[in-house]
Amino acid sequence: MKTLDRYIGKTVLSGILIVLLILVGLFTFFEFIDEIDDIGKQRYGLWQVIQYVTLEIPRHIYDLFPSAALLGSLLGLGMLANNSELTVMRATGISIVRIVASILKVGLILTVFIMLIGEFIAPKTGQHANQMRATAQSEHEQQVMVFLTNYGFWSRDKLDFINIRTIYPDGGFGGITLYEFDIEQHLKSITKAKNAFYENGQWLLKEVEKHIIETTQVTRQYLDTVVWKAILSPELVKIVVIRPHKLSS
Repeated sequence: MKTLDRYIGKTVLSGILIVLLILVGLFTFFEFIDEIDDIGKQRYGLWQVIQYVTLEIPRHIYDLFPSAALLGSLLGLGMLANNSELTVMRATGISIVRIVASILKVGLILTVFIMLIGEFIAPKTGQHANQMRATAQSEHEQQVMVFLTNYGFWSRDKLDFINIRTIYPDGGFGGITLYEFDIEQHLKSITKAKNAFYENGQWLLKEVEKHIIETTQVTRQYLDTVVWKAILSPELVKIVVIRPHKLSS
């Protein structure tokens, strides 16, 4: 029976991989065509498009696997049927349940593998792809380092580190903390704001509490509104953090 399991598994696996390759290839091609429209936005060129769609392949594999598994299994069974191998198996007393069990073993192994891709690989490559794309399309030459963690959105702006706990649909922020350092990497100040809104090309921090750290003391200030000069834009943040059609990964 082990030989039978291997043979059926190999045939079904071939069918699944063929279908998955075709589907991923098609979706990658469609995404490439879609991204071509953005070529020329700042520093976003053909090479950046190729990098972007390549980094998105793990997400396509994860998203398309269920469809590929179903269609590929049918394709594998079809190949067995065309060669009359299913008929021979049934004639020798092998039940349909036994054949299905062999297929399920392959499906289980592939499912575990795909789950690992979806859990550990696709999110990282997807975030890196979005970060690269957003940076290339940004008006600023400086690379924008951004990270999305369990503790919110983190970014680095020159010598400053920024933590944002909430990002609103309109591009505004909630729960902002700014850590400002000097050129010797000494912490100069910590600024906390309840909200931040982008108006007239600049950020406005609302309900601000600022701690200025000096050698001998820490001074606390409370301000209603503060102008925040940052290279982040609402469009940049929304692109980096999430793109609507990629919620599944």
